[in-house]
Amino acid sequence: MWKRSWKSFIARLSAIDPCGKAVEKLKGFSTGVFRGIPFLHRLRGFSTRNPQSYPQSYPQALQAIIFDFDGTLVDSLPTVVEIANAQAPDFGYKPIDAQDYAQLRQWSSRAIVHRAGLSPWQQARLLRRVQRQLGACLPALKLFPGVAELLVQLRSRSLCLGILSSNSQQNVEAFLQRQGLRSLFSVVQAGTPILSKRRALSRLIYQAGWQPATVMYVGDETRDVEAARQVGLIAVAVTWGFNDRRSLAAVRPDWLLETPADLLQAVVRVMQE
Repeated sequence: MWKRSWKSFIARLSAIDPCGKAVEKLKGFSTGVFRGIPFLHRLRGFSTRNPQSYPQSYPQALQAIIFDFDGTLVDSLPTVVEIANAQAPDFGYKPIDAQDYAQLRQWSSRAIVHRAGLSPWQQARLLRRVQRQLGACLPALKLFPGVAELLVQLRSRSLCLGILSSNSQQNVEAFLQRQGLRSLFSVVQAGTPILSKRRALSRLIYQAGWQPATVMYVGDETRDVEAARQVGLIAVAVTWGFNDRRSLAAVRPDWLLETPADLLQAVVRVMQE
């Protein structure tokens, strides 16, 4: 019985705590300290009767936007392909040339992994190697044009921003710090297995205390759209990354966008509904 009441309480907290600050205070909470002072100390500085602590203009139609990293925020795919090609002799797969790359843009990540013929152990080993070498290339990597301005404008609308990436936590954090953007994101979760985004998204949404239907997930691959659909998020696909427009359209995202400015317009539309 108390579990249902606790879930209801968390839901009420989330309704007026869009970035999950109060829910974060309760992380690790146990029933052993539910009675008395320890419980009150957990809630110090937060009151469900004091919504003035939070933006009054906060849109109920949209709580947060979660971004993929490589190919969505950062133009890193040419570097990733270069690194992966350098590893081809060690792992026994064919290097990717310009013609292959155009074809691969029409394939899913699962199909590409299958094409390479790598075992799960080899996939993990290759990913670690690519991530390590990508970290050395961070100073040369850049955001896609218009992305930095977009992030600032989204945050100014009191939206919570997050990142979910298969890249390493160290690489993502270092890049954001170098670009002066880390403070814009309330959550950064990286190191996600390439084929497990659905589970990672579901866990992130639960931990942040967000309602799935009020969260956008923005990615550049068909697997991003599929994962967002499975979790119940608003699926946004961008055409400036890995998969091409035709492939993305085939999985029917809620929004299919050509430029970062288009994303801002989509957000405005959703917030007005």
